[in-house]
Amino acid sequence: MDELPTCSVTGKTPRPDTDTMSYRVTNTFEIFGAPCPETYETLQEAQQASVQFARLIAQCFFQPDADGRVRVEPREGRACGFADEVEFMDNLAEMSEEMGGIPFEVLVDEVRGAAIEIESI
Repeated sequence: MDELPTCSVTGKTPRPDTDTMSYRVTNTFEIFGAPCPETYETLQEAQQASVQFARLIAQCFFQPDADGRVRVEPREGRACGFADEVEFMDNLAEMSEEMGGIPFEVLVDEVRGAAIEIESI
């Protein structure tokens, strides 16, 4: 089974409970749109869906350049959401500057760890 990612920005990790039969995958950041909860029968399906959901968010909100890296600009003058969302975007901008752009798959993992929740139901 794949290890669940921990966001280096917020330190959040999806924490599914393996004793239940269903899992809900939800976007928790309003800046990325509606929560769009989806329910899955197995933890493996939920984990796969969380990766797909994070990749879709990353594709919609961040565009990689020709070398496959995403450059996130500082948020000066840009409205953002709640404190954890502001911190996430600020840290992405800092990471982008330090790394000369964030590799797209790293960005997907960061989005998944920060904004996507797997909840047992």
